[in-house]
Amino acid sequence: MNKYSCILLMATNISYANVCNDLYEKNKVRWDKNQNLQLCYDALKGDPDAQFDLAGWYKLEENDANEALNWALKSAEQGCAKSQFVTGLLYYDINGPEPNWFKAFEWIEKSANNGLPHAQAMLGFMYQHGQAVAQNKIKAKQLYEAAIEQQNEDGYNYLGKMYESGDGIPIDKQKAQLLFAQEKIARVLTIINNNNYPCQQNEISH
Repeated sequence: MNKYSCILLMATNISYANVCNDLYEKNKVRWDKNQNLQLCYDALKGDPDAQFDLAGWYKLEENDANEALNWALKSAEQGCAKSQFVTGLLYYDINGPEPNWFKAFEWIEKSANNGLPHAQAMLGFMYQHGQAVAQNKIKAKQLYEAAIEQQNEDGYNYLGKMYESGDGIPIDKQKAQLLFAQEKIARVLTIINNNNYPCQQNEISH
């Protein structure tokens, strides 16, 4: 490494430290110093999982949707499926920082294509109701079924409601009730498993 690269690296590390230490001083009552400072350093260095976690911290702890979107988007642009989904949800929220259903659809579709079941269910919902895309209930059903293959509770719920009301498919009350029962089981499993999907796992395993 030449001396100019070394100086640049030192300056960059100092910059990271300053930003993260400033954040810590502002939030030290709620921050675990070692854990949160390391998370901040990793996020600033471009780690997509850390960026996702920092986005979550801003949304849930700081109630700062703008910063949440900023960090979720950085991670999503690196191909992180869970961040793509969260970015889509932040754009979908009419009370969010930048409501835009077309951008929401774009990011949720990317996440669904990367195999995230939550995104598959949400994308199906958008197809079912014609949100930012031409209404297509057959496509919606297919996406719900894809989400269900990974025991996603929303997939069970949305498809159950389609069968219950006959929305684009024949009414089948018995199948609807079965799906609602499976939804309850899936919700318990979600709590147990904590939906801990790593960014590098583009194809989410069943």
